[in-house]
Amino acid sequence: MGVNPPVLPQAYEAEGVHIDIVSLQNEPEYASGGYPTMSMSWSTQRDLIRDHVGPKFEAAGITTRILILDHNWDLTSYVENIYADEAARNYIAGSAWHCYAGEPSAPGSIREQYPEKEIHFTECSGSGWDTNFGSSFGWNLQNLFIGQTLVGSRTVMMWNYALDENHGPREGVTGGCADCRGVITVPSTGGFKENVEYYAIGHFAKFLPVGSTRIGAKTYPDDMEVVAFETPDNELVVIILNTSWNDSKAFEVIIDGLYYHYENLPPRSAATLIGSGRAGSRPVQQMPMHLSDFDGGAYLTVFIGQTLVFLFLLLVV
Repeated sequence: MGVNPPVLPQAYEAEGVHIDIVSLQNEPEYASGGYPTMSMSWSTQRDLIRDHVGPKFEAAGITTRILILDHNWDLTSYVENIYADEAARNYIAGSAWHCYAGEPSAPGSIREQYPEKEIHFTECSGSGWDTNFGSSFGWNLQNLFIGQTLVGSRTVMMWNYALDENHGPREGVTGGCADCRGVITVPSTGGFKENVEYYAIGHFAKFLPVGSTRIGAKTYPDDMEVVAFETPDNELVVIILNTSWNDSKAFEVIIDGLYYHYENLPPRSAATLIGSGRAGSRPVQQMPMHLSDFDGGAYLTVFIGQTLVFLFLLLVV
């Protein structure tokens, strides 16, 4: 079998671009005549990694890590079958997941079985099938940006980043996804428009630099979801989502045994709270609250000016 996988990462490296991670095949269990796809069984992927790609990367000194699957949450058996082969598993950094079928919690079962292996969430598209801002915003935060980080994902990516007003460019008249929505829309007339995914990403990407670590946080009952991180600069970042369609929520943040009351988080809205340092350190930067409404949803970023930070977040997971 003529396989020469080192060519790709080496060619990019020669141009000054390091490829950190690769997967062998996008959505290996999906085939369509509408755009380029290729089926790849778990056994074929296992053999390619074990007998060809893995050994050749190793021999060439390539540090690019290999992910398997790169497909939906309902395909946990695909990952389990490959990981069952120890020789193949030794070349694999982790698994990659998409959102189009299965339960968002599924990667967590793989992490429980193989805690040394990475989890990455690598694709979900906004679309014309859900044009309600509050619906899309809440679903993306609950299932992707909060949900996937809670099951151990190191990354959360949307697809596509930019499309035109006709969901393109697409190959041919019927090729590709006919109603996918980009994170931003770039019309043929110029300019751009931020879509709901842009605001969901903003609650995380704006405040979480590379190297941030997810830390322990209690999930609120009664239509509340929460996830927390510590940044390399020791900032504590807490994202809280109100999943209710109808009710604003009040909640309390426990800070060094004290309760701080948050009076009104609107339906289908989120708050990002930033704390600087560990308990008892310098004050949190104080900034005004910003709220913008979008068709029943809301983008809400809050900086709270308190001298103590979120003590209930100190368990690293």
